[in-house]
Amino acid sequence: MNVIKLILILVILSPSISIACDLCGCFIPKDTMVKGFRFGLAEQYSDFATLKLDGEEVSNPDGQKLNSWNTQFYANYYFNERLALQLNTPVLYKSFRRPEEGIMQSGTESGIGDVSVVGYYVPFQRKNPYSQFTWKVIAGIKFPTGNSDPLSEELEEHHHDDAAEERLAHDTEESGIHGHDIALGTGSYDGILGTDIFGRWNKTFVTGHVQYAIRSRGAFDYRFANDLIWYGGPGIYAVTNDTYSIGLQALLFGEYKKEDDLAGEKADDTAITTVYFGPVTLVGLGQGFLAEAGIGFPLSIDNSGLQSVPDYRIRAGITWQFQ
Repeated sequence: MNVIKLILILVILSPSISIACDLCGCFIPKDTMVKGFRFGLAEQYSDFATLKLDGEEVSNPDGQKLNSWNTQFYANYYFNERLALQLNTPVLYKSFRRPEEGIMQSGTESGIGDVSVVGYYVPFQRKNPYSQFTWKVIAGIKFPTGNSDPLSEELEEHHHDDAAEERLAHDTEESGIHGHDIALGTGSYDGILGTDIFGRWNKTFVTGHVQYAIRSRGAFDYRFANDLIWYGGPGIYAVTNDTYSIGLQALLFGEYKKEDDLAGEKADDTAITTVYFGPVTLVGLGQGFLAEAGIGFPLSIDNSGLQSVPDYRIRAGITWQFQ
């Protein structure tokens, strides 16, 4: 097998594993446009151990933390080189430690998240043995299959309290981990729109992706704000031989979300804007397997109210192609 074929295989099988938000990011493969079935999974681990109040870091003497695992299993079918349909099933596990009414509480939430069905279409694609450009558009729907019971906590919270903010400037007895943080689903039917580009010239490549979640009102009259996630960056296929290939990418990714609302009242501790940066490694074996792993560190996190925010995110994915 020559080098050009190995590079094309790595390009075709390369998944997209950047998922900024546990409840909004829908895993979408980059640009496999080969007829047949494809299966895989993507994993994101987020370590929330820093407290921020209105974008400023505050002390965390109680050791509040949230560890979040998001595993997305997916299966899709490519009808031809331009049209595909995909089913995403996330499995979530969240462990947390937070103060509740003056007592430290530790707990877990786990189970299936919100299942989504998405389709994608390629309106433009051009490729040859030395270069490629693909533009993909995405549309789908997310179903309220995840447990949204923790959202009931929002009924008891006061989302704007000037006196509480004054106390938080000196100590952090308030919880920065809320019901919307540990819920496994939004309790709503949501729309998914997005677009994706991939370009390659010889061994160098670049990716770009934007995904927008359009929320409806769900359980407990709670409505998550519409959410924008994005990523992009350049890369290079550093090693190619007859057995395996290795690619390296520098990835910039982030999220933008305004405030949620409860029965029309803004939830002041829910807006967030993040930017992360980190390396990604891709390893291709044979013609049907790809593994990908990366880590992202925050360059910028701006939030409203008191929130526990991620110190880093680890992402990984594996993919199998069947024709």
